Amino acid sequence: MSLAIVLNAGQLNRSRVLLHDCTNKYNNKTPSIVVMLSVQEKSRLLGFLRDDAAAKDITSAITPSHPAVATVRCNESCTLSGTEEAAFLFRGTGLVVRQLAKNGSKIKKGKIVMKILGNNRKILAVERVALNVLGKMSGVATICSKASRTASRKTKIFLTRKTTPGFSVFEKMEA
Repeated sequence: MSLAIVLNAGQLNRSRVLLHDCTNKYNNKTPSIVVMLSVQEKSRLLGFLRDDAAAKDITSAITPSHPAVATVRCNESCTLSGTEEAAFLFRGTGLVVRQLAKNGSKIKKGKIVMKILGNNRKILAVERVALNVLGKMSGVATICSKASRTASRKTKIFLTRKTTPGFSVFEKMEA
């Protein structure tokens, strides 16, 4: 599943950004979303960040630090999944996250599903892992959704034990 993050960098007036975010057209349509991750899931997600940090991303280290807004946009239609996990990763570094769509939602290509406000370096430090989680989980949810629509009512769809090592907890959650 293909998702993209757009980082609108530059010297931003933080109050203007927050005002714009609070008047977003999705605000009235989407109730606040509560993160309900288990201790095991949070631990795995933080482990993904630690693994990624070991690569020492030079890009964010040489980028001047300043306030920024990032948007996560779907590059193809999908059944969205992984928003709670991605929000947890971003919030864990002190970023403000506005989830604009819920897990399980049918999302059309081009729709913005999340906004992140905060320091551009923090956003860059987390974005690759967060997009990988969102993409993988949305891919599994999309395939399962298509399979259930395609199967007859007499057909049962079962989970398999064949999952991605280290990611099975999340893949089974979305199936």
